[in-house]
Amino acid sequence: MKFSKLWLLPFLAPYTIGLCLFVLGPMFFSLYLSGTKWSLFGQASWIGLQNFDNMIQDDIFWLALRNTAYYALMLVPGELLCALLLALLLNTGLRAIGFFRAVYFTPYVMSLVSVGLVWAWFLTPNFGLLSQILQALHLPAPAFLQTRDLAMPAVAATSVWRNTGYYTVLLLAGLQSVPREMEEAASVDGASGLARFRYITLPFLSPTLFVALVIATIWAAQVFDLTYIMTLGGPENATLTIVQYIYNSAFANGKMGYASAMSWALLLIMLALTVLYFFSQRWWVHYE
Repeated sequence: MKFSKLWLLPFLAPYTIGLCLFVLGPMFFSLYLSGTKWSLFGQASWIGLQNFDNMIQDDIFWLALRNTAYYALMLVPGELLCALLLALLLNTGLRAIGFFRAVYFTPYVMSLVSVGLVWAWFLTPNFGLLSQILQALHLPAPAFLQTRDLAMPAVAATSVWRNTGYYTVLLLAGLQSVPREMEEAASVDGASGLARFRYITLPFLSPTLFVALVIATIWAAQVFDLTYIMTLGGPENATLTIVQYIYNSAFANGKMGYASAMSWALLLIMLALTVLYFFSQRWWVHYE
């Protein structure tokens, strides 16, 4: 029996080697860098917890963290609500359902670069498509990406449009687990559609919603592509996110140690938030 288990090693080796080289290795190296002062060139000098102390006193770090939280508060509910509405609609058996399923998932398979460029053009003042439509209706056409109060909501709306299809697939799969006989029995007993959704559909769908919530929150905290392409973090750092600030610190300013410290701070924040999610599920997630 012991000898037979050795045959597993050649199959596990590629994954294990890749995990060590491309995941665990960089993680531990970044942990070491978080206690150093290094600019990609020369020798790293050990400074202990100085990077974390500088981070606590860095106003731009806290601004980027607030921007990321603001983005997540708009994005996560928007994605899940739109995905839930779409999933409920597609679960009713519409005609040409295959066509609609292809349409709603198409934005997700597009690259983030192309999505950012298309929406940046769409929201461009004066000659952008949205501005042309608003002007044709004799409505004001604000410069969404150039206005401090509108830039982050515009980026969040772009993300909702792009990611909703992914969560729709998850929730649509979850809806397939709802027992039809229970819904039919409730309908026969006179329960309204809203009551059936509240007391039957939603409890059975809650585990899938929980998974979607965790994934959406983690992805929202990692936003970088769209803000970098659409606004470069502007105007006046209104869309500067924590990941973009980490990128700027590392590759634009050469502060690899400081960037590593911020990366670990973000990791700890997301771990704490995920643990909070898992503790909260006992009150609203219903497992069979």
